[in-house]
Amino acid sequence: MRKTQGGQIALIVLLIMVVMLTVGISVAQRGLVDVRLSQQEEDSARAFQAAEAGIEQALSTLAGGEGEFGEDTSYKVSIGQSGGEGFTTDQPILAGEMLKVSLEGSSTNLNGVTVYFMEKGKDDCDVNPAAIEVSVVYNPGSDWRVRRGTFDVAAVSRGNSFTEVTKGNYDFLGKTFCAQSTLTMLPGTDREVRIKPLYNAAIIGVDPRPDNAILVNQYVEVDSTGQTTGGVTRAVQVRRNLPELPSIFDYAVFSGAGIVKGE
Repeated sequence: MRKTQGGQIALIVLLIMVVMLTVGISVAQRGLVDVRLSQQEEDSARAFQAAEAGIEQALSTLAGGEGEFGEDTSYKVSIGQSGGEGFTTDQPILAGEMLKVSLEGSSTNLNGVTVYFMEKGKDDCDVNPAAIEVSVVYNPGSDWRVRRGTFDVAAVSRGNSFTEVTKGNYDFLGKTFCAQSTLTMLPGTDREVRIKPLYNAAIIGVDPRPDNAILVNQYVEVDSTGQTTGGVTRAVQVRRNLPELPSIFDYAVFSGAGIVKGE
């Protein structure tokens, strides 16, 4: 009887030891996982910071390249210009703000641009749709002139005397816009197009016409990748538009030559 009880006690002790060992291993594994996740988060943050440092360096010098960020983190940056075959804005242009489209240096066959505005599903196309004012700066001779046009899908209901454009579904560069208007350009004379949303913000798209026409590049695009020695990488992309005057200068422009208001 005593031998049986002794055997049972030994078995219980053994089971308790197995359970404690299992719990100990589980806690140790969980601790290792937590340490590993913490290290990965730290490496990810450092790689992202390195990528951001590469962006700042590229924007200040307008040049790509490689560099070190700390002891065990580096970045690699490439920089290029784009927008010549048409482009869309990443974010809405606020009402009263302005988007500049440069024409100098564009292909000689450029005879127009189609302006798309209000991306479907992101901008308000129904309740309070945006209108746009388009100013074209041109130089027919010794004088600089500006001609303007205004376009609105709700021109009649608003009674603003803008040109009424048809609301619809207009696909361009992977986005669907609610409105568009095509403007005629004068090659060799028109220098710049300035597009300003009114009433509401709007995402804008610009397409050179005809199909094979090319605009001068409209923005600088920077791609930066940060990497740790442990192999963790993070990438950042930034687009910077060409320098432009604030929209207030559409109404107060100074020049060494004369400024004549166009049609």
